[in-house]
Amino acid sequence: MYNLSLITICFIVFSINQVTGFWPLASGLLRPAWEAPFLFLISYFLFLLLLLFFGNSILIIQYWIFPG
Repeated sequence: MYNLSLITICFIVFSINQVTGFWPLASGLLRPAWEAPFLFLISYFLFLLLLLFFGNSILIIQYWIFPG
């Protein structure tokens, strides 16, 4: 469960960054309130796709950076 917790933390940070607008495509500091749930869902599905296609690579890199 160690690897899942690290991936979950990365996903939460990624989602917060998208919802609050701290990413290059954001027009302002805070995005409109109605956009936040859509961005969260989009980032969630992107996270699931990344986990599905690149899950093994992520775990290999993670154990290479954080052995044990």
